[in-house]
Amino acid sequence: MPIDVFISSAAISYNGPFVGSFRKTLIDYWITVIGAKDLPMSIDFQISKVLGDPLVIRDWMIDGLPSDTVSLDNAIFCMQGLKWPLMIDPQEQAYKWLSKMYST
Repeated sequence: MPIDVFISSAAISYNGPFVGSFRKTLIDYWITVIGAKDLPMSIDFQISKVLGDPLVIRDWMIDGLPSDTVSLDNAIFCMQGLKWPLMIDPQEQAYKWLSKMYST
């Protein structure tokens, strides 16, 4: 649906620096506003369903990406965004995932 793509694009543009709970609050607010306008959108909106390819996501998980929603969204933000991401990675999960994904 076009509105799902709009919300996903807005999330890539604006949600990157925020923690998962605030991202969810922001997206829920956007969905509420869109619902009040009676615009068509999916009932079970998820960024990974709109912008993610299930086969690519499976490969990411094989390469060590955690399967939680925030990690999936972060990976999509990194791969779909046009700018270089800043990864604050105290547990080195992103480092391990990227190292395995881009190793030769």
